[in-house]
Amino acid sequence: PDIAFGFMHAKAIAGLDIGQTIVVQDQAVLAVEAIEGTDEAIARGGSLGSGKAAVIKVAKPAQDLRFDVPAVGPDTLETMHANGFAGLDIGQTIVVQDQAVLAVEAIEGTDEAIARGGSLGSGKAAVIKVAKPAQDLRFDVPAVGPDTLETMHANGCTLLAVEAGKTLIIDHGNNIETLYAHCSKLYVKKGDRVDKGMLIANVGSTGRSTGPHLHYEVRIDGFPVDPMYFVNSELPTKFD
Repeated sequence: PDIAFGFMHAKAIAGLDIGQTIVVQDQAVLAVEAIEGTDEAIARGGSLGSGKAAVIKVAKPAQDLRFDVPAVGPDTLETMHANGFAGLDIGQTIVVQDQAVLAVEAIEGTDEAIARGGSLGSGKAAVIKVAKPAQDLRFDVPAVGPDTLETMHANGCTLLAVEAGKTLIIDHGNNIETLYAHCSKLYVKKGDRVDKGMLIANVGSTGRSTGPHLHYEVRIDGFPVDPMYFVNSELPTKFD
């Protein structure tokens, strides 16, 4: 609730060209960034909170995200930690190297953030992708597909962490998809045709995982359904 509440108010103050960051807790605004800057606003809000406040930073309405992205650097993260903040909502992906944040994903998406961060690194940057605090992983998995892996390779980045690890999604037509997560290696890329019996990936333990396994899903119209209807021929072929 605080994230949604804060986002609405942050966009409003950004539209007035006051600032881009606000601090909220229990749907109350504790601090609004003005001329003092992000870190000072965070410290001021933290002093009024009880260790459960959230920071929301947004882009201004006319902000050109190709050149001016609302980012959070190491000093700001340290300020948040020192003031007992519970969360930050600015995107899902960051690119780091030598304990410095090179890029934070905003509206442009994961691949663009990786390319931007890679251009600032020296070929040793790492990519971290995580779920948002209230993200429902049954329906919305922060995954890394073949295109993203190619972007990382092209920009000299390595994958450090992602909730679902290396993930492959196959479109079977008729709005049916299958998802294979936590793979150690993918053998197909976007646009490839996949046939029965074809090797598509290796089982692994990438992402948030405690050991090698396959996270398998069958989705219809984007929603997971019981996969046993598809892998066990003795079960009925129709279902509600």
